[in-house]
Amino acid sequence: MQQEGWWSYEFCYQKQLRQLHLEEDKVVQEFVLGVYDEEATAVFNQNLSDMSTLKDPHSKDASQRYHAHQYTNGTACDLTNQPRETEVRFVCSEPRAMISSITELSTCKYALTIQCPVLCKHP
Repeated sequence: MQQEGWWSYEFCYQKQLRQLHLEEDKVVQEFVLGVYDEEATAVFNQNLSDMSTLKDPHSKDASQRYHAHQYTNGTACDLTNQPRETEVRFVCSEPRAMISSITELSTCKYALTIQCPVLCKHP
């Protein structure tokens, strides 16, 4: 669970990502930002080399590399009438696992970055 201002974020690996507003430890507002999509994740990683906006996954600089999962079919967005979705990016970072940032790339489309020490050992 990560708190950023009004919102808290709950990430469950290969399950879902939720955006919550808590008052006295009670959820008073909630949006699902995406549910793990195994098929979309496989397609995304298969096409990774074709996406010019991503850093080279074979870069020697570990800070330039990440592994991504796709989370789709979240709560419907009131501005686009489409389900919310998130790209979850796992990056090598010591010393502990934690959510390092969440950004809204476009309306109701998000990128969540998670620092993950175990990735630092991966070639």
